[in-house]
Amino acid sequence: MKTTHLPLTALELPSSPFTEGWITVLVSILSVLYLLLLCIKPLRFDKTLFIKADGRKSLFEENEQNERWSAALLVIFCTGTLSLFYYVLSRPAMADFTFMPYLYTLGIFCLFAVIKVVLLHCVGYVFCTPLQQSIFFHNYQHLFYLVCSCLFPFILAYIYLPDSLSLIGLILIGLALLLAGILLIIEIFQLFFQNLVAGFYILLYLCTLEILPYYGLFLWIEHEVWKV
Repeated sequence: MKTTHLPLTALELPSSPFTEGWITVLVSILSVLYLLLLCIKPLRFDKTLFIKADGRKSLFEENEQNERWSAALLVIFCTGTLSLFYYVLSRPAMADFTFMPYLYTLGIFCLFAVIKVVLLHCVGYVFCTPLQQSIFFHNYQHLFYLVCSCLFPFILAYIYLPDSLSLIGLILIGLALLLAGILLIIEIFQLFFQNLVAGFYILLYLCTLEILPYYGLFLWIEHEVWKV
């Protein structure tokens, strides 16, 4: 009896973090940077809770060469983590995990970061003394380092956990953002506590440079990248 062999067709798997190679590569790179930064500079909550004028100019102080390398690693890690954060939260439920939308998200976030740094320097120049400005940027660096270090494992949990458990990752992300907001408010109060119009400065700063811009960035990415 003659048997016929039917051609086998490739089984196309649905798009997911487990089938998209670019996500694995990105997560691997960010994981290596995450471990390097933790080894170079362990997390310290007291550096954010209590502002101190210690005369240091940046987050990493061992020597000039290490400072540059560490600052570069910090920028790359924070940019990659926050762009991945915006990507996974703005992605529609049934959309594929494709690389180009993430690339657009990364580009938009980098443009946003550049504009925000310029605005922060302008605000610091107008409302703060040089010493206050130096202290603020030093602690703002550490705050971003702290937030991204807390966000990164929660983002991984949100991405890789099954859909039935992904809510846990989302809750942890929300708690990390709440912690970041509390620490930022504490920092702003310490910066302006001696000023009679501190309340006005704090509300103006939080609304114009922290709360509204990040929410607007989320809406921009959602509209431009995913065309929602």
